[in-house]
Amino acid sequence: QESVIYQKIIQKGHQLGLLEGKREGLLEGKREGKQEEGYSIVIRQLTRRFGSVDDQLQQGIQKLSVAQLEELSEALLDFETVTDLTVWLASHQQ
Repeated sequence: QESVIYQKIIQKGHQLGLLEGKREGLLEGKREGKQEEGYSIVIRQLTRRFGSVDDQLQQGIQKLSVAQLEELSEALLDFETVTDLTVWLASHQQ
């Protein structure tokens, strides 16, 4: 009888673990989706404003958090040159 109860407890723990894993996976997926969307929007804005953005700057932008991407999307409206972007990225490195 103890082994049946023990097995039910283990099974319940396993189910709870799976549910928690799914929840964490969904949250991580949403976060990554927001980051990718923010990155895409910022790159499109910068490309429209300056013609192209070199790979090194794109890599720096890709490392930004969602909050930093939102901040950059506003700040770039005041940028006059790509140098402004370089300076902004240097001051916002994680």
